[in-house]
Amino acid sequence: MAYNDMLQDPENELYAPVKEYAKFGHSEESYYDKGLERAMMQFTKGEYQKKVIPSLYAATNVGNMYTASVWACLSSLLSSASDEEIVNKRIGLYSYGSGSAATFFSLKVVASTEKFRETLQIHTRLSNRTKVTPEHFAELLKLREETALLKDYNPVGDISTLAKGTYYLTRIDEKFRRTYARA
Repeated sequence: MAYNDMLQDPENELYAPVKEYAKFGHSEESYYDKGLERAMMQFTKGEYQKKVIPSLYAATNVGNMYTASVWACLSSLLSSASDEEIVNKRIGLYSYGSGSAATFFSLKVVASTEKFRETLQIHTRLSNRTKVTPEHFAELLKLREETALLKDYNPVGDISTLAKGTYYLTRIDEKFRRTYARA
């Protein structure tokens, strides 16, 4: 994005450190030039640290969530940024699949995100996760694999570690209808 911005305004002094790379223009060569890639990464490093890293908290701590990833990144950003940093600012959200589909959203924060931060508590929730051994985790995954497509089933498992208010599955009937309870 910064490269395209530079091509739109190559005489802007802001782009002086990378101006030499404007020579590529919109050519296909610009996609593959490692010097251009390194220079633009270095040029945008500060902005990346300021604008992107705060949005990666959940993804860094949880891993890829596929469809939910873009929303987890938005949640991370809104949970990490102060109102001074984010109110009246525009946020770009980019989501792409493994095929040819991609989506770019643009959002503008128009009011305080304090209530969101207080409600979500993403940093606290992620730091309070229950640690289990790899063996125990493998057992939990095995149980999930064995029961994923069952009907007329009452799930088993310890619910004592669920946070208050968490919904959990209590029954799947013969027509695959699900019943939930709240911790």
